[in-house]
Amino acid sequence: MSTALTATQHAKHALQIVRSTVIVRELASELAAAEKHLQEIEDRARAAGFYAGVTTYKGTTYSIATTEKQSYSLTAEDSELVQFAKAHGLKTTPPKPESCSSATIRAAALRGIDVTSVCDVTTNEVYAVSVH
Repeated sequence: MSTALTATQHAKHALQIVRSTVIVRELASELAAAEKHLQEIEDRARAAGFYAGVTTYKGTTYSIATTEKQSYSLTAEDSELVQFAKAHGLKTTPPKPESCSSATIRAAALRGIDVTSVCDVTTNEVYAVSVH
């Protein structure tokens, strides 16, 4: 039994590869156009002060929600953190020496307390896209 491919089988296989390549290129082109369209919408929404929107692209409706994700990196020494926590009525850990956790600082920031004197705040925009 021979496992060698015939010339016809080689030709069919080559044709399948060409068709698949064309399909992938078309899909990549559509994806690039959709991403460009989405970026334009995000830019317009941000410029208008909106943090959410709805758009239709090629007959499909998408909801776009934007929000911010923040992370806090402590930069102060334990003594400075304890002083900050006490000044703002935050919890400290009792064993000597006292300290204040990054979770407490994050909670303080969420309550509206300015924590930039004891940590670096990093803000990243997050986008959620859902299809209707």
